[in-house]
Amino acid sequence: MSPAFRTRFASVSLHNADRIQFLRFPPALNSLLRATILSVWTRGIQFEKVSTQLLELQLKGNPWGVHRDNPEGLGIGSIRNALDRNSGEQAIFAQRLVCSLLRTLHGEGWVLMQSTDISQVLWDADTLLFRHQMPAPAPQEWFSVVFQYNNFRFVDAPRALCLRVLEHLSAQRLEMKFKDHEKVEGCCEVKFTGTMRRGSPYLDPVINAGTLKTRMMFLDLLGCIEENGWTLYASVEQNTRGDENGMTDTWYCCRPVGWVEGNPVYHN
Repeated sequence: MSPAFRTRFASVSLHNADRIQFLRFPPALNSLLRATILSVWTRGIQFEKVSTQLLELQLKGNPWGVHRDNPEGLGIGSIRNALDRNSGEQAIFAQRLVCSLLRTLHGEGWVLMQSTDISQVLWDADTLLFRHQMPAPAPQEWFSVVFQYNNFRFVDAPRALCLRVLEHLSAQRLEMKFKDHEKVEGCCEVKFTGTMRRGSPYLDPVINAGTLKTRMMFLDLLGCIEENGWTLYASVEQNTRGDENGMTDTWYCCRPVGWVEGNPVYHN
């Protein structure tokens, strides 16, 4: 009699300003996860705790945000972190960090099922739930985009895609501009520079209620992404400061390596 089929599940969760927990991944993956983190997060790992089911890492710096009023963070290290003037750059590298982890896990057959907020703890961000499958999916290329105040910040996205988004939204009578990040290579912003002009579909007086115009804009953004072969793989709330910085979810997108225009786009 053949053994019963058993699906394996695991999770990645983000905590406080600097902690990440890997729950129920095979211990054999621990060294690969550490190497992935260190390849992107050059500040390094400050502390780690390992058990049979859990790998918890405390990173140096503040990948998930600066907590000036965190009652648990009253030490010298936390004060130094709160005064860190490079928090904007840290947020960019935190995008790369999560993106690299998604890529690594995907390559090992751990496919994201859902990102969700299942914690009542103030300084926790999302938990990412994974399901293991074999063989692993085909290799993918990846980028991320986060939404802040009046701009879309793309990290490691093809420049042509960023310009396509700018072109499309500008055609909808939005005043926008494209800007490369001054210090971080591979990071660019598509920024709103003025108000929406008369005639923009986002300003139709019949439908302009609440955040409807914003949802329309995101649907158009998804269309631009898919036209270029990409699909939305994950939407993650990884900033544990809530909306203090005007930051919402970060989108992580992927497409098969070698995709060419005209090929179909499949959702992962």
